[in-house]
Amino acid sequence: MSNRSRACVLYQRAVIGAAVASVIGVSMCTQLYAGKTDVGPCDLPWRGDLDRDCQVDLTDLAAVAEQWLTVGGSADLGGSEQIDMVDLGVFSVDWRRTGGRSCVECDNWQTLHPAWIFCDDFEDDTALRRQGRYFEYGNDNGDFVVVDGIGVNTSRGMQTVFQTGEVGAGGLKLAFGRVPGSYFDKGIRNTEDFREIYYRIYLKNQAGWEGSPAKLSRAIVFAGSNWSQAMIAHLWSSGDYLLIDPASGVDENGNVITTKYNDFANLHWLGYKRGTTPVFDSEHDDRWYCIEAHVRLNDAGESNGVQEFWIDGHPEARRSGLNFVDSYTDYGINAIFIENYWNSGSPKEQQRYFDNFVVSTERIGCMCDGSDGALEE
Repeated sequence: MSNRSRACVLYQRAVIGAAVASVIGVSMCTQLYAGKTDVGPCDLPWRGDLDRDCQVDLTDLAAVAEQWLTVGGSADLGGSEQIDMVDLGVFSVDWRRTGGRSCVECDNWQTLHPAWIFCDDFEDDTALRRQGRYFEYGNDNGDFVVVDGIGVNTSRGMQTVFQTGEVGAGGLKLAFGRVPGSYFDKGIRNTEDFREIYYRIYLKNQAGWEGSPAKLSRAIVFAGSNWSQAMIAHLWSSGDYLLIDPASGVDENGNVITTKYNDFANLHWLGYKRGTTPVFDSEHDDRWYCIEAHVRLNDAGESNGVQEFWIDGHPEARRSGLNFVDSYTDYGINAIFIENYWNSGSPKEQQRYFDNFVVSTERIGCMCDGSDGALEE
């Protein structure tokens, strides 16, 4: 049976019932594929819109059928171990929906999301560097700025312009929790220590994008006012893919041995792992990606730290059993950087965009979506 026919069988049994399905047969169902039109674009497709054409229809159901009883994949909508009736139930909620979703998540976020530490959808027109926001902001002479209409659903967002050959194109540096110096402190839950955090940001590369910037983000434990780091959980890229690359800045006794920012001579690299979605290739440009990362420090003297990330709610890469900081406990995770840094320089002038940056103590998921995913190493 073809995937299209299998999709029709699933549709008939799940939506119109087995009795009616036996009467109309598969051939009538397949006629529903005829006359399919494009209703896009949409920045936040419905969860069931697996081919992202802004309509949940039999083409998407065919994708469910193709992945039926397999593990993982784009049709893993319900978080079960395999693609099954749980996922079909989630899919059925979106059946026949067109267009995309819309939600505003940073309004009143402290009340609505008590686990969140920070939320910025860039709709606030106050200074980016101020109390309650970033402790450093580099605008690269106007090439990394807030722009109306380029964010998710034509909202405000951050626009990056890489000039030809440019390496550094600005960035945002956020500190939270207890920090080792007043320079970092912007009053964001600054009496707490966070040993586990999640953060999420939306990323889009312009149509016609070329190449792979090396740096995207990192979570840090700043240990001193000299910017020494007890650990770094990098989210970088290699080729078309993002990867995680955790590093420790302490010795076997938990003493911080780094003496400055990016003290590579004193960092111990714990092993990288690459993701599975080629977000920087030519087939994946001009669309928003929901990128969420998770970092958990190890317990004192244990090797049970974690770094992992998801794209659009689907697991990409995970490292567990990490000894980030040995017995060090002076500070928790207290900074996240959003970076525009291209080691070899951009091959041409081009743009990328950021929106909806959230930091939390619990899974965040994507906008308008309660998606969750688990990943075995």
